[in-house]
Amino acid sequence: MITGHRPHLLGGYDENNPKKLAIEKKLRGILTRINTTAIEKGKQPIVISGMALGVDQWWAKAAIDQGIACHAYIPFEGQEARWPKPSQAEYRNLLTRCEKKIIVCPGGYAAWKMKTRNEAMVNNANVCVAIWNGNFKSGTGHCVAYISEAKKPCLIVDPATLEARWELNS
Repeated sequence: MITGHRPHLLGGYDENNPKKLAIEKKLRGILTRINTTAIEKGKQPIVISGMALGVDQWWAKAAIDQGIACHAYIPFEGQEARWPKPSQAEYRNLLTRCEKKIIVCPGGYAAWKMKTRNEAMVNNANVCVAIWNGNFKSGTGHCVAYISEAKKPCLIVDPATLEARWELNS
């Protein structure tokens, strides 16, 4: 599973944003290693994405493009309702390519539903990835704290440098 920041913390919403392109390349490399390791162990990897704008969707798209199944963990029906129309269309298209869609909470928007979605993703993951700037006062920071509490291994990638380090949390 992945947790990560929204585009406004990663250089903006432009499709050609250099930070976005660099993170997407890093994600493709991580997914290639995950896929290779799984196949060597006779398994098929499944990635989990919360489908939010930014890192979540970049992860899902990169996985699907590599032939890796993606499970979309949606915090509530209509997550995309307040997004710009092009972002909504891209989200809906990406959802059609996901192997499985899990609506975590009923009803409409409530901020706590994103936290509940993150916890469900962590609980169902074997390994976690975080594209995280170190700020615990963000949704990504809260998710990283939960990953540690859940004692799941996590590959943390600094979005500024793309340096990665493992936190084994055992």
